[in-house]
Amino acid sequence: MNKRYRIAILITTLVLTVVAVSTMGVSYAIWISPDGSIGGDGSTSAAPGVTPDISYVWAKYFNYNEIKVEGQTESEHYVEVTTFYADGNDSNGINLSDVHIPNVFWTYKDKSGKEVRINTLAEKESLTGEEITTYTVYRICNSIFADSTLKSLPVSIHISDGVRVIEEGAFSNLPNLETVYFYNMNTLTIGDFAFAGCNKLSKVVNVRGSSINVGTMSFEGTQITVDDGKIQFS
Repeated sequence: MNKRYRIAILITTLVLTVVAVSTMGVSYAIWISPDGSIGGDGSTSAAPGVTPDISYVWAKYFNYNEIKVEGQTESEHYVEVTTFYADGNDSNGINLSDVHIPNVFWTYKDKSGKEVRINTLAEKESLTGEEITTYTVYRICNSIFADSTLKSLPVSIHISDGVRVIEEGAFSNLPNLETVYFYNMNTLTIGDFAFAGCNKLSKVVNVRGSSINVGTMSFEGTQITVDDGKIQFS
């Protein structure tokens, strides 16, 4: 084996190692938007094809914790969305202008019994219903966009229909936020200061007209009016 060939192999090995390391820990999921299912492979049933640098943000960039909810059955699984995080160079070009909070995360168990997020709709469709566990997003935690490495912050946020609780400070101090859409099907409780300090926030839309309980300070420092515990919806 000549020297040039050995160097080429070494370089190839190093490149593959870097790629492998860069993909470790990357989490994926599929979320449901009000317009349909959006897959991590860039495909969508909501037409046209959606990619992260257009308008939507894939659920792969959200972390979550499983939680217990009062009255849940054995077949029900709930999570709280904890953080949105930048995934190294992979996220540098993401346009956060239009962010949909995931409605569900899907997982399956691999051969070792480890629970793994489902990457794409195609992967989900290759599994049986018994193999898939569906986690519904119930709660949004404090400061989910606090990652200091994010290159941009949302202009509009869509709160998915399963969300029941938005914690205090969850979306506070987002300088670009202008519009929030609520799709909740059940009563939604918004904590104090949840949107505080979002000084460009001037429009909130209750898409389904469902009940929303709002704290007196939930929209402090925004252009939204809260009167007697009621939001003045657009």
